Amino acid sequence: MKNKGHLLHRTRVTLAATIASGIVTAIVLLVTAMLLRASSVQTAQMQLSGFGNFVKRDLNSKKLLPGETHIQHLEKRTKKLVATSYGIYTPQGQILSSGGKYAFPSTIQALNLPNDHVTQTIRLKSGDSLITTIDWSQRFAELEKIDIALLVLWPALTALIALATFLSISSSFKPFYRMLGQAKSLGLNDRLDVDDQAEFGQLATSINSYLDTIETVVKQQEEFAVDAAHELCTPLTALRGNLEVALRTPDDSQKLRAAAKHAIDQVARLERLTESLLISTRPKNSNAEFCDAQEVVERSQARWLDRYTEKSVFLEASTAPFEAAMPAEEIGCVLDNLLSNALRYTPKNSKVNLALTENGALTVQDEGPGIPTEIRDKVFERFERGNAIGRGHGIGLYLAKRLVENSSGSISIVESLKGARIEIQLPAMGS
Repeated sequence: MKNKGHLLHRTRVTLAATIASGIVTAIVLLVTAMLLRASSVQTAQMQLSGFGNFVKRDLNSKKLLPGETHIQHLEKRTKKLVATSYGIYTPQGQILSSGGKYAFPSTIQALNLPNDHVTQTIRLKSGDSLITTIDWSQRFAELEKIDIALLVLWPALTALIALATFLSISSSFKPFYRMLGQAKSLGLNDRLDVDDQAEFGQLATSINSYLDTIETVVKQQEEFAVDAAHELCTPLTALRGNLEVALRTPDDSQKLRAAAKHAIDQVARLERLTESLLISTRPKNSNAEFCDAQEVVERSQARWLDRYTEKSVFLEASTAPFEAAMPAEEIGCVLDNLLSNALRYTPKNSKVNLALTENGALTVQDEGPGIPTEIRDKVFERFERGNAIGRGHGIGLYLAKRLVENSSGSISIVESLKGARIEIQLPAMGS
């Protein structure tokens, strides 16, 4: 349930979201504070511009009292101004006139305006410098209070976002924890409920698909154990019987040779069974392997030719080039089972035809008793021998069908005038 770092996934997501939202919130609040300050300064500058224009117009005004100078008139007009002040300096830096709350120094070099004042400088036509300033300390103090409020608001907003994120993620993870609770008590045949159709539903579907694969593999292993126990008992029992007979007749070399030969036949049968059972337990591979089916068929004919000749049965083969989307050893295993059955049921001095067409149709035709129509579907089941057959180990056709169909091929028993005819459609490249 816990990953490395000993933090739940929802906790890690909440922390990441909180950090990201905290940074974004801090940036937003900082930008807000800067915009408020810039807007306040802009307001002050607009007032100063209006005041500067007023001073310029007043200096240029011709409406003066008798004996009154422009400077005297301006000083009289600005006595009522409290926050806004002005100072007029000559090009040489000497003060000509000043008015308002702030006391301008006599020289411009000594001018040192406070930081809480907003200032503008205007060059007059006379060459004098008009410096206007406004006491913005009260507004800056209000902005500082807003800055403090925003600073206090930031952790509160971050904590609120963290809580909302945690509750939202916890709600989103409910299907996951429900799946987790189900997973703790899952059996081999159980599956997760797929109520959620979003990501967790897709996850549950993927897990169920994987569980299907596991169940298939487990069943294959169980079938393998049953098949192995069932099929290996018969040749082992026969082998033991042959050896016991041989021990009871130590001086009869002919009987000893016959017993040894029979024992070799049982060992060969054991080898074929073991190889077939092992190959059949392999999981289906989505990446198909390709092989030269003609070469595989010709090798199988060569491998069985001596045994057929020994039983006085002719094994003929006709082949055509075909590239099969199936492993060579699996095709060889299928042919071994079919050729073994054909040899078992074909009488002496008859023949078995092995054919491969250019379309991938692989057939094994014998001249034995054949397979009755009513049991043709059953012979592909495990341990099914068929009433008309009566001999054999009952698993060869089952394994052949399983191997062929695992590679998306098909196998069937087709109608034949004489004997049994088994036809396999091998999967082709790109099919």
